[in-house]
Amino acid sequence: MAEKCINLYVDLVKNDVVKLVNNWDEYIATITGGEAAGIVNGNWITATLMSTEDQKGLWQITTMPKVDDVDTATNYANNGGSSWYITSNCQNVELAEDFLASTFGSSTEFYDAILPEAGAISCYLPAGESEVYNEPNEFFGGQSIFSTIVEYSSHIPEFTKTPYHYEARECVNTAVVNIVNGTSVEDALQEAQDTLAFKMTE
Repeated sequence: MAEKCINLYVDLVKNDVVKLVNNWDEYIATITGGEAAGIVNGNWITATLMSTEDQKGLWQITTMPKVDDVDTATNYANNGGSSWYITSNCQNVELAEDFLASTFGSSTEFYDAILPEAGAISCYLPAGESEVYNEPNEFFGGQSIFSTIVEYSSHIPEFTKTPYHYEARECVNTAVVNIVNGTSVEDALQEAQDTLAFKMTE
């Protein structure tokens, strides 16, 4: 499946559907400069979009395309997010657990309060049903983007994120660039595998 996904991505790059950039600033410039017709990214990118006043009304949020003929493929994925932790030096674990359970873990009122102030989107599905989450967003043509995002999140497949997640991503990114520049898919993927295996021994 990885090879099929990479071949598809390389085809998109070679046909000028997807643009490869060298760094974050270049990536953001494609958005703010009006060069991007679409973005496949986490919901946190909406803040960048909404900073481009001249693009108001031109954007909508939808599901991402999925790979054909792959049984496990979906139109939903996760890119980023946050986690809750109680540290080992916590002096009152029960109080910390109760705080997380009664705020992030169960309170739609809590999410209604922090969404407008901090832009923090809930991973607690009932929050998406509130009036605050269903408020139309003018930048996105009146679409209720926050309730849409929460609804989409209910379909994201579970996966285990290893400590080498970002290293693996970087190896695949390098493989894609090498393939676009003429390296065979087999050689590029083998190099990615070897590089990741080495990084995992460091």
